[in-house]
Amino acid sequence: PIGSKVLELGAGSSDLENVVKKNFKRGDIIFTKVDGDTRYESDKKITVLDITSRECEIFAEAKGPFNAIIFMEVIEHLDKKFAPAMFDNIADWLKTEGMLLFTTPTPPNDGAYEDRVWPDDHKEEFTYSEIYDIINKRFKITKEIGWSLEEREYNKILESNPQMSVIASKLRGAFPESYIRAIIACLSPVQENRQIFFVCKKRREANGRLA
Repeated sequence: PIGSKVLELGAGSSDLENVVKKNFKRGDIIFTKVDGDTRYESDKKITVLDITSRECEIFAEAKGPFNAIIFMEVIEHLDKKFAPAMFDNIADWLKTEGMLLFTTPTPPNDGAYEDRVWPDDHKEEFTYSEIYDIINKRFKITKEIGWSLEEREYNKILESNPQMSVIASKLRGAFPESYIRAIIACLSPVQENRQIFFVCKKRREANGRLA
């Protein structure tokens, strides 16, 4: 809608606002960033860890409610114990049926081979099932895409799925291997991937109560 409000949690150096203005000619959308250049009234800089604080809740409540919240590549930097409350907060800050865009790294196949995909810069990582169950309480996941395959999963898909193998072979020579791999990742089951992307809509009711 005209004049929509968007909150970027863990925005860092995000250029989303400028991308939207340039590509979609939407200068009317109001962006609020947590982590990066945004500051509280106290002039204290907001960091990733601050998003679990009461100060951040007050800040978001005052700026909202939001039509959409961007929460990308952040949850893995927090203790898992904060996750349920974090998504409750996000739901509370959104308007009815507001949108959540969420990404995080996940060990492929629910951690069948290992429980991490990235090194020490991540606090904890969720399996696909873990994060799905938490988000599903307050949100309806309307679209899910995997967008990064480990070498093992990539080779397994090409060996076991003739259709994927044909797609990859037709693209070879025309595109770099990294491009082909990204296409196969998006077409393959999300659980095979090490990065997931969820498009979510806030539920009107969650756990028997008004959302």
